[in-house]
Order: sequence, then structure tokens, then C-alpha cells
Amino acid sequence: MTRPTNGLAAREPEDWRLDAECRDWDHELQGDPWHPNSDLPGAYDDARKICNGCPVAALCLQAAFDTESRSDAAIRYGMFGGKTPAERAAVLRKQRRLAA
Repeated sequence: MTRPTNGLAAREPEDWRLDAECRDWDHELQGDPWHPNSDLPGAYDDARKICNGCPVAALCLQAAFDTESRSDAAIRYGMFGGKTPAERAAVLRKQRRLAA
């Protein structure tokens, strides 16, 4: 039997969050760039920078897609995996069109 060489592969599926760049972010001290109080184009810039360097951004994005594809678009919020709610909605719409 061979063991996985990737440490992430040996964990439970939800354990990917332990490797997230945002895991130790101090929301009280540093604010919350993942849930800005604005929809302006630059509102998510700080979060996007952090997400772009995250080793589990793809898993985070997939978790958001999994949740959001089963629910009303009205509950989309925050930056996940480097994508804003509007960006994720556009990807899900495209996936649905391709599947139809």
C-alpha cells in the first residue's frame, strides 16, 4: 500500500481549511476584507491578494460552488477562493448553460 505524498490528501475533506491563508486572520484587529461593506470594484482587493497566495483556494472555491449551486443566489456573500459573489454567480450560470 502506498501512502499519499501530499499532506492534504491524507486528511479529512474539511481539513483543507487548516491550510487556508486566512485561517489566522484577526478580524477584530485587521477588519474583514472577505465581506466588505461595499460592492465597489476595489472592495475585495485585499482579500483577493490573500486568496491568490492560498494553497487551498481551489478547495475553498469549490466548497462555495457546492453550497451555492444548491441554493438561492440571494445568499451569496463574501470572497471565496479568490472570487467575489458576482464572479461565482457568473461561473455557475456558465456551467448551467453548458450542462443544458
